[in-house]
Amino acid sequence: GVEVGLEEGDPQEMAYALAITEALFPHANTSPHLDAPPPVSIQEVLVSNFDADRSKAVARVRRIVRASSTSISIALRVNTLRTSPGQALRTLVEELMSDSPNDQVLQPFPSSLPEFVVIRVDHKKTNEVKEDPELVPEFIVIDRPGGEAVMAGANVSALSVLRWPEVVIQKSKEHANLIRNAGRKKFRTTSPDGGEGSDVEDDTPENPHENWLDPLEVRVYAEGIDDITPRGEGTWPDEKLDSMLYTFLGTAKSVNVAPARLTTQRSRVTVFKMLQRTWNVPSIEQCTIIKERIAAVESLPRQVAIRALNPQPGERILDMCHEKDGMTVHAAILMYDIGVLDSVCRSRKIATELNQLRRSSKIKCIKALKMDALEVDLHLEQESYDRVIIFPPCSEIGSRPRLVNHEDIHTSQALVDFTLLQRSFLSVASKMVKPGGKLLYCTSTVNPLENEMNVKWVLENKRLRMELIPLERPPEAAAGMSGLRGFLGEKECERVLRFEPGCEGDVLNTSTAFFIALFEKQGNRKAEDPK
Repeated sequence: GVEVGLEEGDPQEMAYALAITEALFPHANTSPHLDAPPPVSIQEVLVSNFDADRSKAVARVRRIVRASSTSISIALRVNTLRTSPGQALRTLVEELMSDSPNDQVLQPFPSSLPEFVVIRVDHKKTNEVKEDPELVPEFIVIDRPGGEAVMAGANVSALSVLRWPEVVIQKSKEHANLIRNAGRKKFRTTSPDGGEGSDVEDDTPENPHENWLDPLEVRVYAEGIDDITPRGEGTWPDEKLDSMLYTFLGTAKSVNVAPARLTTQRSRVTVFKMLQRTWNVPSIEQCTIIKERIAAVESLPRQVAIRALNPQPGERILDMCHEKDGMTVHAAILMYDIGVLDSVCRSRKIATELNQLRRSSKIKCIKALKMDALEVDLHLEQESYDRVIIFPPCSEIGSRPRLVNHEDIHTSQALVDFTLLQRSFLSVASKMVKPGGKLLYCTSTVNPLENEMNVKWVLENKRLRMELIPLERPPEAAAGMSGLRGFLGEKECERVLRFEPGCEGDVLNTSTAFFIALFEKQGNRKAEDPK
């Protein structure tokens, strides 16, 4: 059953939790304790909430699922404090075309998004890359996140490899003896009779890590399957592997790195460079503007969200859910690096990475705070921020590119958990923003329970004192949806932005699942505690 952990004494919370359960389980006889029948499929949850016309709802869900499994154009956000989008575009054209001429179209975004450049990628697979075990006998298997990264233009890192070629394993064992002798140029032997020995030159190479492995070409498979591959037509790279389906992503060539780094699980070093891809996506990892943090890969909807927030120089801004995306840096750029931008990180590692990103991007106003985001109201001054950003954990249904497998799909109970967790974030965030300040709420899912229904919860929860602000809608975005259960009225639907993969307005193939709502806090600031 579904257990949401609410007290019966809060009728408003109970009413909304019951509404969520009814949306997930429309035929359930729900009780005050929210026990539910066995979970239903996620796609069925979406269909039951998208449209009264089931055939239209099914078609919409299928379009989202299929588009989620395709490659997406590479959207870049240029650091306009360091260069102009035009100069970044010229640098990209020179480097990409000189490296490997291709037919990708590079172009800037409209004037409403002046810091954007897009490398256009077709959403269809290319037929030029063939899976040929006779031509390329060796293969590797990488995990699902690594596979999705390759679909987006990355190379293969040691961190993502699940199965190494046998020749690599064997060569690394043989190489271990050379590693032990590294750095010793001479050693003294002992004569058999115990007398003085002689000096013997060590034949260990100057750099034992060089040329230990001949260049090796491999087929690359990712754990999971894309949803455009017909069921039953997935690939098993080797009969020794289990029955899980894998997706063929192309061919790659080994990179000459130390064997120890190959087997270090936390190593993000590139170990295989893609030669041919089933998706015609260019690799921009080594481009100058990427390595020097002059530009960063950032999806179109995320940058539309920060533009909607419109941060200003000199303001105090709180990012409650920093992960590895560049929304924090984008906000700092729009502030002209003047003001305070506190970014809450859930772990020390994420805080360290943000500090490294801040230094490499030459941004000074960002401050990494290692703390629990749901406890910021206990550690930071309430109602002290001009703008607050919330991008909480979500189901990520419809994000691109996406590979799935039977063990990786969220259950319907998880949707309940995500929705209630997001409301906790909204509740805490409302305490941190000043009256008259702005609160930006984003998710990377198409699930209306986490999007429109949460907006309705905010508007009807009077203690939060929030008003929904209308947003300018780009052609790639749609209005919100009222759903079968009246999530939002027509007026509110027009004030939020919903991005879905495969939508008609996405002519540049840049759209992925995303939802944006912007609130303004009403009323006066609370009186200071006399104590």
